[in-house]
Amino acid sequence: MIDEQLIESAKKIRKNFLNLSDRLELYREDVKALTDFLVTKVEEIKSYNDETIRKMRTKDELAKATNHLLKEIGTIEDEEKKLQKKVERINVEMEKLKNEEEILYKTIKTRYPHLEDEKIVKEIQSHLER
Repeated sequence: MIDEQLIESAKKIRKNFLNLSDRLELYREDVKALTDFLVTKVEEIKSYNDETIRKMRTKDELAKATNHLLKEIGTIEDEEKKLQKKVERINVEMEKLKNEEEILYKTIKTRYPHLEDEKIVKEIQSHLER
């Protein structure tokens, strides 16, 4: 009923969506690794509590501790940014797919104005492979 070219476009969109979903699932491990990393860093930073800082006798000791803490905070930010970039790319690609899907829907509605949404969905789903 619906033109094969439009069905192929729907298949392509679905395939790209599934690929992006798979990539996003892979990042779940990255999130877990980041969580473990953060827990470790928080424990390190906790070791610089008020009592430890009060025991520091010179400005040099305090400066070293401050620099170390700033470095640790920097590594936390760097790791978070790496993960954020990965997920951001997927979000951008998902948004593109959403736009492609909307354009495809409008095209189908223009070519087949008599088809109800439910019939369009059923027709396309009958051609999609999981």
